[in-house]
Amino acid sequence: FFFKQKTAYEIPKRDWSSDVCSSDLHRRALIDRALSRLLLLSIGFGHYAIEHNRGHHRRAATREDPATARKEECFWTFLPRYLVGILRDSIRLSREQKIVINEALALIALSTMLFISLFYFLGVKVGTFCILQSTVAILLVAAIDYVEHWGLVREEINGKPERIGPQHTWDCANYCSDLMLFNLPRHASHHLEPSLNCDALYRSSDSPQMPFGYAGMALLAMIPPLFKYVMSPRLPGPS
Repeated sequence: FFFKQKTAYEIPKRDWSSDVCSSDLHRRALIDRALSRLLLLSIGFGHYAIEHNRGHHRRAATREDPATARKEECFWTFLPRYLVGILRDSIRLSREQKIVINEALALIALSTMLFISLFYFLGVKVGTFCILQSTVAILLVAAIDYVEHWGLVREEINGKPERIGPQHTWDCANYCSDLMLFNLPRHASHHLEPSLNCDALYRSSDSPQMPFGYAGMALLAMIPPLFKYVMSPRLPGPS
């Protein structure tokens, strides 16, 4: 996650924190869930945790999921739909909890207060730097979300999407990315068994495979013609 939640938490927080955060979002221990939200909150993306857990893991590889890129979408057309969808769905999912405080709005308010405090107490330069690093972090999270399910679709059976399987997630067999990102590239197992600790994630030979590690894939996603040229031949055909 320097690839925030892949990526998002550095002020200068280290890149690895987002990978652990991604796994911790699914942990049952209160401290793990609180820390993952705190890391995301520090870059203004705390509401991502809500949509990721309660939305994305239910709707991945469907057109209803804002974090699943469609085959016809380039990264730059995916990005606004993704950001608006994450925000909208996190607020809606928080409302469904039927608690007094809307968690998504509360996290957004806390992030806003954090950035205002940085400008007020540490000055314009520090505040601007933190805004810029948060923007880059969120951009990288979006890029990784883009490549993890790009072009993969679950078929509908009796009006409902089929059970998610390894064929609905791009996997990445890259030792360097595994080491740097706490096995985040083993994304199929993260979906099949989301409660697994990051060190228990495993590779899936049944998933379509990314040609590069996550750093290379994030950069590739930002160059749409090259991305389509490299990835289209690797996209599984209809079963």
